[in-house]
Amino acid sequence: MKNLFLILLCIFFAFPLIAKESITCTQFQICELIKLIDQHKKYELNSPISITGDPHHYDPDLKTIKSLLTANKLISAPIEAHPFIKSILKKRKERNNDETILLDIQKNELIKYQTNNREALSHFWLYPDIYCRIKTELAVKLELPEKKNCSIEKINLSLTETLKMVKHPIILTHDAIEPLLKFYGSHLKIISLKGSGHHDRLSPRTMKELSKILLKGKVIWVLEKNITVPENVLKMIRKNDSTINIDTTQISNEKNEDFHIINNILKEIENANIKS
Repeated sequence: MKNLFLILLCIFFAFPLIAKESITCTQFQICELIKLIDQHKKYELNSPISITGDPHHYDPDLKTIKSLLTANKLISAPIEAHPFIKSILKKRKERNNDETILLDIQKNELIKYQTNNREALSHFWLYPDIYCRIKTELAVKLELPEKKNCSIEKINLSLTETLKMVKHPIILTHDAIEPLLKFYGSHLKIISLKGSGHHDRLSPRTMKELSKILLKGKVIWVLEKNITVPENVLKMIRKNDSTINIDTTQISNEKNEDFHIINNILKEIENANIKS
C-alpha cells in the first residue's frame, strides 16, 4: 500500500497541473461567446471593463488601461465599440510580445446592411451572420472545436416573418439594432434617438423627425436598458403607443442558445404589434 502511494505521488509530480492560459476581453460579451465554445474550460477568461451606466459615456480608468496593456492574450471588440482601445492596441503592437486578436466588421457586412454605421454593427451579437462569423473565427484562432454549427436560417426566417407584420413606426432609444430591423423589415419607418458613437447626443434634427412621426399616429417605443434619454423625450410617449423594454447586453442564457437576445426582442415587438 505504501509503495502504491509513493508511485502515485511520483506520477503526480512528474505531470504537474497545467495552468490555464488567460484571455482578456475588451467586452464581456466576447468572454461570454468564448464560454459557449470552450466547453472544456481551456481558458481563464477576464473582462476588466465594468460598465454600469450608458456604455457610450464610458472611459476607462488607469487600472483598466493597465490590465488591457499588459494582458498576455487580448481579444478586442471592433474599435468602433470603444474608440479608446485604438491607442491601447497601438501600444500593444509596439511591445511585439503580446498576442492581440481584433474582431472587426467586414466590408461585405456593411454592404449587406446598407449602412456605414460600424458603431451599430459592432454590437456583433445582435446580427446573426456577424455573430456566427466571429464565433467560428474565435473557435479557429483559439483552437476550440465548436459544439455545433452556427446556423442563421431559422433566425433569418423569424426576423422576416415577425417584422413584416409590424404596422407602426418604431422609435429606438439606441441605434444598435436599427440596421438589423431595416434589413429584415424594409417597409418599416425607424428612428434612433441616439447613435452608438462615443458620447453621442440626441440631435435637434432627430427631435424634429420624431415630432413629425408622432403626429401621424401610433408608434412602438423600444427602450433599451442603460441608454439614457432626456426626460422630456420620454414624456412624449402616449397612452395609445406601445412600449417595450429590452436588454441587449446578455449574449447567453441558461441553455447556451445562439440568438436568444434577438428572439427575445422579436417576441417583445410581436406582442407590442398585436396590442396596437
